[in-house]
Amino acid sequence: MASTELTPFQQAIDLLGPVLGILDSFNHRNKNQHRLSKWWAQFDMLRRGLRKLVVDLQACVDSQAKTASSGGSKNRKRAAAQKERDDALRKKMEVRAEHLHEQIVPRAFLAFTQLSADNQYAHLGLALVGVLAQVNAAITPLVPGLSDEADGDVLPLKQTKDAQEAPDLGVAISRSEIEQRVLTQAEQPNPKRAVEDLSAKSSETDGRETSLEEGKSTSRKVGGKAGKSKKSRDEFDSLFDSLETKKPSKKKKRKKGDEFDDLFSSLV
Repeated sequence: MASTELTPFQQAIDLLGPVLGILDSFNHRNKNQHRLSKWWAQFDMLRRGLRKLVVDLQACVDSQAKTASSGGSKNRKRAAAQKERDDALRKKMEVRAEHLHEQIVPRAFLAFTQLSADNQYAHLGLALVGVLAQVNAAITPLVPGLSDEADGDVLPLKQTKDAQEAPDLGVAISRSEIEQRVLTQAEQPNPKRAVEDLSAKSSETDGRETSLEEGKSTSRKVGGKAGKSKKSRDEFDSLFDSLETKKPSKKKKRKKGDEFDDLFSSLV
């Protein structure tokens, strides 16, 4: 029984050990360049939280190993104290794992996906998202509520084999149903034809309206030119008529002059 209880903690340590190595090397390489970025704070919190979780897991493993070795001792008080210590360490570890799973991992996922959307540092974001997936897989069995749900979601082996072997053949349809569908489709009006007829009618009416408007416009232009010519003719006719109707001015008769007038007129 003692070996079975140690397996979940030891499996988590085995999964999180390589992850911590990757995160430490990532921190050593990129801290000076990205330490002022927004996503770096989430990365740093994830790295430190995982390191503390691994320490708590190792403490739980060591404590349970001691209780297993001292199981045959006759001192009941010492065994009870050791059991209380194991429970306290396990509770502390579960609280830290739940905090990582509920608070740090979602924030880190949001920050890393935003980083992967950036074209300049997309490779860093993708690498961190992959590491975060491994962290989530290692932490989920340690949370007390989620471990039971994960075990309940697993299907038995026989059901999975039956589901794989039975192919999906679809639904059987009789010929009478197919004939009824064909008849109903033939009776129903075709909306495409109705739309085409309406478009043809509208184009014909538009052509007639445009021809009528063009005829009206040409008639207006011809009438306007004729009216202008009539006006111009009337003006010229009135001008020449006025010139023709003017009466010649009558010459004034000279008055009979004196002797001096006759004298000078003779000289001229």
